[in-house]
Amino acid sequence: MGRQDIATRRFFENNRYFADAVNGYLYQGKQVIAPEDLHEADVTETIAGRKNTRDLMRSVVIRETDNTYFALIGIENQTKIDYSLPIRIMRADMMRYDGQIRRFRQLHVDNGDFEVGSDEHFSGIGREDRLRPVVTIVVYWGSRPWTGPRCLRDMLEMGQDTVLGNCVSDYKLHIIDAHSMNDAQMDMYGEDLGFILRLVRESADSKGLRSFMSSSTYVLDKEEAICVAEQVIGRRLPRKRKEGDRMCDAFQTILKEERDAGIELGIEQGIEKGFEQGIEQGVEKGMAEGIEKGRTSMVEAMRKNGMSEEQIDAVLKSAGFMIVG
Repeated sequence: MGRQDIATRRFFENNRYFADAVNGYLYQGKQVIAPEDLHEADVTETIAGRKNTRDLMRSVVIRETDNTYFALIGIENQTKIDYSLPIRIMRADMMRYDGQIRRFRQLHVDNGDFEVGSDEHFSGIGREDRLRPVVTIVVYWGSRPWTGPRCLRDMLEMGQDTVLGNCVSDYKLHIIDAHSMNDAQMDMYGEDLGFILRLVRESADSKGLRSFMSSSTYVLDKEEAICVAEQVIGRRLPRKRKEGDRMCDAFQTILKEERDAGIELGIEQGIEKGFEQGIEQGVEKGMAEGIEKGRTSMVEAMRKNGMSEEQIDAVLKSAGFMIVG
């Protein structure tokens, strides 16, 4: 499990943020589910010896109008585009439903509720038994828009408008994709999660991210929220801030440090390059001066030995020296 997977999982282990995600996606920001309505549930489902582990699962008390009922809601964190995701989520949800049926069956067997040969005995569950709804919400953290399928029908070879295509039961993917959301939609997810979703959206463009970072006035206080923000922007955020500090102040400090580091690196590389060029030029100059001095010494020695200028020129040419008048 990577650092981002760990950070996002810990983020939603906070029931406040889990509730914000559910309320934002299912109820358009209306506070239907409170943190105290969430209770931990086993994240592992098993069917036919095969196990599936979710990121997080909660048993939820839902109060809509005058009704109160229970549901099982899971959150899956996704950092990569998975083109098989509708199948994977559908299988995980089916395992959860199958687990409920198996518990009903065991309960009825233990109590001896059903007459042998009856429809209920054959089914293993009673006519009045009801399963808890299972909903999985996928939170996509990738830096580019989701291009994967959003439902089972998107994965089918045949067209959706065919007779057979319309007969295939669809399975919709419930996905929070910041890249396809506007600011008003992000406001539905609470302050911290909404702010982080904006960071995800802006992360698709480095200039846009820097502009957003340098102008934002919002401050993240929770450690789990700060850790997720760090994974999204790829930078470490300061933990100690004075009262009244804005998030843009922290971002400005980070950007200044990056600029200063870039300038310093540029200077170091410039000095190193200049030093290398200086050595190279010095060697070339030294060699040229040495060759010229050697040529001069040869000419003087040949003249002392009484050689004519024509003979000296011939010797220099054979030795590879250029003739200098």
